[in-house]
Amino acid sequence: MLDALSTSASIAAARPSIAVLPVGSIEQHSRHLPVGTDWIVATAVAHRVAAALDAYLLPTLPVSMGRCHKPMAGTVWLRPMTLAAAVTDIVRSLAAGGIHQVVLVNGHGGNFTLEVATRELNLAHPELTVLLLPPMSLGSSGPPIFETAGMEVHAGESETSVMLAIDPTLVGDDRVDYIPSVGREFLDYAFIGAISPDGVWGKPSLATREKGQRAFDARVRGLVDYVRETLDRAARLKGRASAPPPAPPPSGPGWLEWGPWAIGDGINARSTTVAVERARPHTAILPVAAVEAHGPQLPVGCDTLIVESIARRAAARLGPGTYLLPTIPFGSSTHLRGTPGTADLAPDTLRLVIQDIAVALHETGIHRIAVIGGPGLAAGTTVIPFGNFMVKAAVRQLNHEYPGMDAIWVQPLAAAARALAQIFESVADDVHAGEVETSLAMAVCPESVGAPADDHVPPARRDDLDLVPLTTLSPTTVWGRPSLATRAKGEAALVAAAEATAGYIAGTLDTLGRMKKDGR
Repeated sequence: MLDALSTSASIAAARPSIAVLPVGSIEQHSRHLPVGTDWIVATAVAHRVAAALDAYLLPTLPVSMGRCHKPMAGTVWLRPMTLAAAVTDIVRSLAAGGIHQVVLVNGHGGNFTLEVATRELNLAHPELTVLLLPPMSLGSSGPPIFETAGMEVHAGESETSVMLAIDPTLVGDDRVDYIPSVGREFLDYAFIGAISPDGVWGKPSLATREKGQRAFDARVRGLVDYVRETLDRAARLKGRASAPPPAPPPSGPGWLEWGPWAIGDGINARSTTVAVERARPHTAILPVAAVEAHGPQLPVGCDTLIVESIARRAAARLGPGTYLLPTIPFGSSTHLRGTPGTADLAPDTLRLVIQDIAVALHETGIHRIAVIGGPGLAAGTTVIPFGNFMVKAAVRQLNHEYPGMDAIWVQPLAAAARALAQIFESVADDVHAGEVETSLAMAVCPESVGAPADDHVPPARRDDLDLVPLTTLSPTTVWGRPSLATRAKGEAALVAAAEATAGYIAGTLDTLGRMKKDGR
């Protein structure tokens, strides 16, 4: 199956006609489920759907419209317009790369703005067909699997059962049953904590792994059938040829190499809201990356994997009190738009995503935010990803508009520039998919790295990227010397980048805090 571990070249050769984009949420799920439940379920469902459709599976957009769960610990959210803009940007960037059918797997019931975005994309762009799939519906037409069917809204019997089927280690035993006396429409009027003190709406005590597995398999079958039928109908309505029918889906959620299972220990999206509350985190780390072409040898998602690895190591070094958020996998890759596999956000949408998440953290009691990834090229090293210039604008605006917030950004490789100059031979020539990134990818995802691409250092200046796309300067998108890459160099660079990143975060936030305390 094609996914973010595939290279741009393999995606180009396969010419997928369908992309699958999961959309999750990071929000409280009572005492027994992790705050990343919607992210995890959407990822698992999308994996199965994409496999059945022989589609290109994108990494999950982890944050969406979870504001109704404010102020419960661990919850972050996007505003409706930001979510709609993000999904619209990603779909349009896929279309620029030749994929005109996109399936949105929605993991959060409150994402009503996705319906508006889906309709607008289809009507404003007749060449596109965008489908919106809610994973908790379109299941089996047989007898109900759950005893509380129709009564559950959040963290109840069905959601808990599905999580037991996907990963029982993430499901706790402290399950509180609660069905409010008011209707679901009250979620439009009040935060869920005012409706249900423990944030549950259902009966998780009735959940079993067997129910969850049956429901998961039934839902996947229903979703795949719906996609097949609807894409065929849309093709006929729009006067286009139908796509060939997909193969039947495999059984069982299976193991996913990409996503929530790689996030590591500590306080993160695998933690329950109770665990986040007890830890009382004072600092949040938000990694921001990209899904874009990286020469013929590297996967399109290598920025995300590298940033995620550095962020995880840095969070561990910073220790208790650090809340590691899931990586935002989509950055601003305007310089590579139209290359196979690239999926990105417009620069201003990226700014809105970062600002919304930072404000959500601020409103739930976490006032120190470090964005890892970030803008520009600095100190002779590539920065992951080098197109995310709007991170700087987002951070500056946050500090100006919210005096009680300390927001910073850190460029991991720039922070470790001195150490990297001792590790690598061609730092001065390295811009994209060269010695540095190839070595880091060898350390993080060696099985996804192909044979080294030809070295290519174009006779150009780096600021030429302000004038023309990278593909104009380097048709393969390589700017550097990947032939010099080794796994040992990558592993050394990861250690150096994590140390430098953690040191920069701790030192800069402490200095910023003292400055604000002194009134400077």
